[in-house]
Amino acid sequence: MSDNLKKVFVIGGGAAGMMAAISASKHGCHTSLFERNDVLGRKVLLTGKGKCNITNACAKEDFFVRFARNGHFLRDALKAFSSEDIIAFFKEQGIECQVGRQQRVFPLKHEAPDVVEALRKVLRERGVHIHYNARIKDIIVTDNKASGILFEDGTKELCDKIILATGGASFAGTGSSGDGIEMAEKLSHRKVDLRPSLVPLITKEKFPQKLRGFFLKNVRLTFKHGKKKKVTPIGEVMFMLQGISGALSLEMSGEVVDWLAKGEKVLVKIDLKPGMTPEEVEARVVRELKADPKRKVEDALASFFPSIFIETFFKLVTIDGSRRSETMKLKEIRRVQESLKALTLEVTGSRPLNSGMVTQGGVSLKDVDPRTMQSKVVRDLYFTGEMMDIDADTGGFNLQAAFSTGYLAGLSAAEE
Repeated sequence: MSDNLKKVFVIGGGAAGMMAAISASKHGCHTSLFERNDVLGRKVLLTGKGKCNITNACAKEDFFVRFARNGHFLRDALKAFSSEDIIAFFKEQGIECQVGRQQRVFPLKHEAPDVVEALRKVLRERGVHIHYNARIKDIIVTDNKASGILFEDGTKELCDKIILATGGASFAGTGSSGDGIEMAEKLSHRKVDLRPSLVPLITKEKFPQKLRGFFLKNVRLTFKHGKKKKVTPIGEVMFMLQGISGALSLEMSGEVVDWLAKGEKVLVKIDLKPGMTPEEVEARVVRELKADPKRKVEDALASFFPSIFIETFFKLVTIDGSRRSETMKLKEIRRVQESLKALTLEVTGSRPLNSGMVTQGGVSLKDVDPRTMQSKVVRDLYFTGEMMDIDADTGGFNLQAAFSTGYLAGLSAAEE
């Protein structure tokens, strides 16, 4: 490879880092990728429960909305490398994709390890030099330009451009320790406080621990904070040792964490019968109880709940489920109906940052040029993915953001 080519260092071998290295090498740079683990893409292996939800096929405007606060920052990155582009990229590597529920895109006949291997194969074909177990301490800056890296053992290597792709501080076991954000902060970049997102929520009530691992399906959640209210679509919620998780809870968790930081009470109401009005629920409860007045209440209403949940429900509504149906009073029937439509828990916190799938916060977007991903503070330094203050719901959005910002950073490093 010619000595006249730009020398680009990419720090971090996750989705963003691998794509940044592929992009920089594709556009004519002498590219080296430094990964602190002994394998690439460790966090990618966990996406989509190992099936690898690589992107989402929704319309671009809907895509931006899923990033809540900062979605429009990604306009240029998605223009440079869209969901259609990543699907085409993997198709070239022999991985066909399919669009599933909620426009989530998964490999048709492959899983996460195949996705990582496809990326690694392209890196090899592009001649990217991969350095495993690389422990980098700091970015070297000369005349306000990134010019090299300092390793923990005191050695240095110089380069022309640096792309930081170290991720956030979630799932620390995968190598995402927040060290890249600390490096950026040392170089006078502003940092938005790190908080967990896509994280299990802790509740005041203790009954979830008795049901841990159990899913309530086809329910709807309503989160309330003061006068604010957010209603989820119909889906599932899972009970855990200290509270709740599952897709519906996880997607709202980032906003709930922010609400909790303001110090006001946060409630979550579980609608166990979202397809029925309160009046319809009450009428059905009465009908089931009257069908056989001698039956136990819990048997008469068994069709309303999964069997494992019946005992817990009647304890929560303080009704003896072993009573005969004919003994139920109207106010008790009303209590059952109200709890079926709004079983209420108080959210008191979340699992810690390293338990979240995604990190909220990071390098402030005020210090990053969205057209190039280059730092506005230090020239020839670029940022990608989750280490910036961008985060989204589940569904392939965060992984697409990693691919898109990585691709644009690599392209920009080559062209500028």
